[in-house]
Amino acid sequence: MNCPFCNNSIKHAVFLESANFRAVYNIAPIFPGHSLVIPKKHITSVRNLTDEEFMEMMHFTRQVTELL
Repeated sequence: MNCPFCNNSIKHAVFLESANFRAVYNIAPIFPGHSLVIPKKHITSVRNLTDEEFMEMMHFTRQVTELL
């Protein structure tokens, strides 16, 4: 699998991390602070998250937003 989000090459761009998600700066930001919230496990769609994982992602996204 050749997924840029599943290997450690993005570690330098990570600015916040939880047990299951990380926030990374976008390499081509649309506006200042533009970032991505990505799961640490490989999935092909947000629909593949469990309800618990989805809620955790939403809480984490709120933390990212407050930080930025």
